[in-house]
Amino acid sequence: MAVTAGRGCAGLAVLVGCVPALVGAALVSAYRGALPPQAVVGTDTPFGNTAMFQLAGWYLRGPLGALVTTGPALALVLLHRGPAPAAVAGWLAAAGAAHLWWAHHTARRLHRT
Repeated sequence: MAVTAGRGCAGLAVLVGCVPALVGAALVSAYRGALPPQAVVGTDTPFGNTAMFQLAGWYLRGPLGALVTTGPALALVLLHRGPAPAAVAGWLAAAGAAHLWWAHHTARRLHRT
């Protein structure tokens, strides 16, 4: 719809291509299960306790995974340094498939216990 209104750009197509990876990341976050007690306690190191980093990793692993896998493609396209559109589409399809597989694996593991 944005393309027909004259507001489309190459980044819009990449954002649409990111949808499967973002849905997979949301499903990974939804099926993460109960917070492990060792994440709240953390580990004492000479630099401090690691509980804050463990909690952030627990809650942000799905969104960070989607950002790491789809962010470079979007940045390259927006900077006009991107590879061929077919390569970007293949990258985003692989990222989406990987995230959906991760969500499936996480949900199966959660419901097995």
